[in-house]
Amino acid sequence: MKHFKHFLFLSILCSLVLFTNCGEDSEDAIDARDIYIGKYDISEKWVNLDGNFATMDYVLTVEKSSTEPLNLYFYNIGKFGNNENAKVQIDGNSFDIPQQNLDNGYGVSGTGSINGEELIFNYINTIDGYSYSVEAVSYTHLRAHETRG
Repeated sequence: MKHFKHFLFLSILCSLVLFTNCGEDSEDAIDARDIYIGKYDISEKWVNLDGNFATMDYVLTVEKSSTEPLNLYFYNIGKFGNNENAKVQIDGNSFDIPQQNLDNGYGVSGTGSINGEELIFNYINTIDGYSYSVEAVSYTHLRAHETRG
């Protein structure tokens, strides 16, 4: 009888350990940045030096930062090229583009949000002491969850 109690205790202990270790791994957790990832057809508008509205269309690629869990990178922001990127910090469906200088000498900062597949952001673009406000809206979310390449 004494051996039976030990065996029963050991069986219960093993069962508890087994079921405790069968939880979800943290790698399976949903990444809040996933809703942003992909390529977007962007339409921008701003007032140029002459005081006239200017527009431009381009493809923006959004990727996750590999080192910072709440950061993204916007590649080709302002149609500056696929090697130019702006760091973006997300907070749910909204985000900030903190003040930063791109490699091409332009400065950018702004805010935005995502609603479904529509990405909307406003940013200040600065070059040689001149700053102008840019409104950017996606009209298509291309190839969602595809990375730059």
